[in-house]
Amino acid sequence: MISEIGSESQSLETGSRHNSGAPDRSSLQIDTHPFRDLQIQSNSEPLSITSKIHSRNAIISLALIDRYSFTRESIARSLQNLCDLLRIRSFAACDECLSSCKRIDVILYHIHQAVVANGNDAVTSCVKNLLPIAPVIILGDVESSESIRAAFDSGVRGYIPTISTNLELAIEIMYLVKVGGTFVPPSGLSPPRLKSLGTPGLVATQFTMRQMAVLDRLKLGKSNKLIAYELQMSESSVKTHIRNIMRKMNATNRTEVVCRAHELEMTAKG
Repeated sequence: MISEIGSESQSLETGSRHNSGAPDRSSLQIDTHPFRDLQIQSNSEPLSITSKIHSRNAIISLALIDRYSFTRESIARSLQNLCDLLRIRSFAACDECLSSCKRIDVILYHIHQAVVANGNDAVTSCVKNLLPIAPVIILGDVESSESIRAAFDSGVRGYIPTISTNLELAIEIMYLVKVGGTFVPPSGLSPPRLKSLGTPGLVATQFTMRQMAVLDRLKLGKSNKLIAYELQMSESSVKTHIRNIMRKMNATNRTEVVCRAHELEMTAKG
């Protein structure tokens, strides 16, 4: 079953509902540490949903995959009511999304079970098939570090736990991923099951100043292009620094680098 939300007539209708029924965000405070560039401060003027993203006025073509019709329709309507820049097409299965001929910017894949770490389950198989179309964000009902890491190992660019994430933040994450960023929830950064790093202080002292600058921006989920712009270096230099950071931290991907970086910080504070 495929449904589409976000046509011009629907946008006008949802816009009126948005003006009258949207929550008052002036008293809202969201702490998304370590992704502080996605914060909405309670002591500032009310912000638009996407005010922290440079392309906040851009339309997002969003594919929503959810096998249950009730949650699929509820999620689509809630997101559309809150942000009329979303053009949402809903699918009951990954195969339906794969057969769609329309352009997709971001895929939001709602799963109702944990992601299996060995990568042989249906979720990781679907994710790998979807990645050539658009970046994938998992909307997960299970908030465990193991499930989150398994999802990132399959190639997703974001994991949104339904237990602890509200709609405003979910939309911010979609815009972040659309412009090349990555979002790892704090619950995915808990260190107990990480492989040993040896002596944390010794590893930290092996980083150059440029590597530390790159690492700081990796922890914010920034893309290579944005890191290169901010540090006034080429993207190839950024990739070289990331490879060296991964080697020094005994990590195999960017997500593991972020996890290990926070393990170092927590060890140093303890």
